[in-house]
Amino acid sequence: MGGKKSRESQIRASVKYNRAHDYFGIRPDKETGAAIRQAAAAAGQSVQRYILDAVQSRMEYDAWKNARDFPGEVGPPNL
Repeated sequence: MGGKKSRESQIRASVKYNRAHDYFGIRPDKETGAAIRQAAAAAGQSVQRYILDAVQSRMEYDAWKNARDFPGEVGPPNL
């Protein structure tokens, strides 16, 4: 079962996946990590999906806030 060809195809698939994705490592303290896991479970999401959704929401909020605070500009004015 398996063999050299299946191993090589797995390596190619892994390389392709890694080239298309970024990596962020986070290390919260145990208490915060447990709270994040609990919140993700309550939302019916994986921890990764929960964190990515939270980051996306924050990015959208920041973009909205900047657009509201500085209409007609991409971001805060240069001082």
